[in-house]
Amino acid sequence: MEVNYEFDRSHENIPDSYWVKSEEEGVQMTFDERQQVKTIFLHVIEDEGFSPANLTESDIDIFSTKNEAAAYASKNHITTSEGQAELFGVERDWIRFEHAEYNVHGCDLNIM
Repeated sequence: MEVNYEFDRSHENIPDSYWVKSEEEGVQMTFDERQQVKTIFLHVIEDEGFSPANLTESDIDIFSTKNEAAAYASKNHITTSEGQAELFGVERDWIRFEHAEYNVHGCDLNIM
């Protein structure tokens, strides 16, 4: 995997961070200054040079729309936040599942 190291070049007390990515596997990860995983990006469709991650044998739920994800969260008593943001040059709806130890963030890719 390709590793990108971002350090405080300007000596502004900004924490170091690391990016690891595999376009072939459809995954990107960020690490903090202690080299602990902070974020995992799983690409579920081909975009920006990334192949879709193979999630067929995982326990990760994939939703076709934000509304479908919101209904799942409601049924399973998961707290959410929602909004809109530009992603890959397109304004998209997003939803975040808020768990005690981690969050799951997804966007409506309009793939249907």
